[in-house]
Amino acid sequence: MAATHSLSRLMNLIPYLSRRQGQKVDLVCKELGLELKELLADIRMISALSYGNWGEGDLVDIYLDHDTIQVFTGGLFEHRLRFSQPEMAALLSGWDHLQALGLKRYLPGMESALRHLRDELSGGGGGDLEEISKRIRYQVGLSADEDLVPQVLSATEEHRSLEIQYYSVNSNSHRSRRVDPWHCVCRNGVWYLTGHDHASGEQRTFRLDRISELTVLDETFSVPDGFDPEQVMTPGHSWLQGAHMEVTIRLGGTLERIAREDNWKGLEEVDGQLRMSMGESNGNWVMKLLLPYCDECEILGPPELRARMAATLEELERLVAEDI
Repeated sequence: MAATHSLSRLMNLIPYLSRRQGQKVDLVCKELGLELKELLADIRMISALSYGNWGEGDLVDIYLDHDTIQVFTGGLFEHRLRFSQPEMAALLSGWDHLQALGLKRYLPGMESALRHLRDELSGGGGGDLEEISKRIRYQVGLSADEDLVPQVLSATEEHRSLEIQYYSVNSNSHRSRRVDPWHCVCRNGVWYLTGHDHASGEQRTFRLDRISELTVLDETFSVPDGFDPEQVMTPGHSWLQGAHMEVTIRLGGTLERIAREDNWKGLEEVDGQLRMSMGESNGNWVMKLLLPYCDECEILGPPELRARMAATLEELERLVAEDI
């Protein structure tokens, strides 16, 4: 899966670079088996995550100095990673749940690390993991049948066609579809399948929670050479449900600094304030994008999205106050 591959790259890249300050870009690509575009994408990801109200001990910063890479980790990799007993129990319980769903093979290399956690938990008086697991509820996907998810993942991996009964919103009915599953991914809590739809002869994306019946067929297929899983369902578009609208926001703090430094599109100075027009955007996506930065930006329009953000913040403040 694309997300797992990207995460594995990042988990290897950061400690590798922290031990090799000033490493040449071409050497990093060669030793880690990366393409330049993958390395640059990882550097952008780490750079984006480094912005925020972190202390020096939490910051991971990375930048390119001509043809070399400099990284600052604040000593994060100088000590052994330690988990509390509840954290270990939650990790192990979640892993056991993934195994039961047949998703184990999509997290390669985890068995050894989790075996050490299991040994440490059992030797440290952490309690009965089975009893702890009974008190934890997992949500794999929004309304998707948990038995259906591993079937689709297996069919995708084995390149076997599917016969599905799929609910169409437009016709308000279930229809039989034959699909060659090229890629399966969970976005925003919802599982999606992208592949060749035999009825239309085109590439289509289906929500797994709208599949009422599924049969894995014996027929196999080949994924087209030009298909790129990372280009499927880009953020803010097909995988997020919600109305599209013209969005304008006011930027401040860290967001304003980043926007100016990176010369974001749609910027405009109005009465000494930096504004940005996001154009035709998905309302749900805008909410998810801006909520973590609510103290550094303000939605100016449209009014309905501005009101929605205010209501969301009010609800969050209420929930936090109840927990204090």
